[in-house]
Amino acid sequence: HFTHEALGLGRGLYTESLMLEELAAADRTTRLKLILGWQLGAMNDWLGLFLEAQSAGDDTSQEIARAQKAQNALRRYARENGITQLRPWKPDEKKLAHTHRAGAGYLDFRTSHHFVHGSAFAAGERYRELEDGSVAVGGRAAQTELWAAPVGLTAAASILKAADAA
Repeated sequence: HFTHEALGLGRGLYTESLMLEELAAADRTTRLKLILGWQLGAMNDWLGLFLEAQSAGDDTSQEIARAQKAQNALRRYARENGITQLRPWKPDEKKLAHTHRAGAGYLDFRTSHHFVHGSAFAAGERYRELEDGSVAVGGRAAQTELWAAPVGLTAAASILKAADAA
């Protein structure tokens, strides 16, 4: 009865399997740019968390200094390896799906996106009206009949694609 939660996990598997396919198809220099860009994006997110907390009144000055030091080390490593313009890599799932899978699985990704980000459509799938007129929420009440098989198949396909790319 955790189909909706599994959709969220499957979304990450799908995205990362596409990223691994992109890395596997790239030459050494492009692969290094992508990996370092992915890491830079992660560091930017990390720094952003501390900056946001600081703007809300928390003392995160030590964490900010550590994050900035790590960013500088990454940029230095990139320069030492001939990468002069390091940019965060934010994978475009639609583009990657069309490049590596002729678009296969993209509808599954978009559907899971609704569950991950809590659209009204996804929220409605977590409730069920009972015969007595009351409403049950989550667990056995969730509308899993439609989602269970596609969720499992999408996750399995993503794992296979990721393993093949790795």
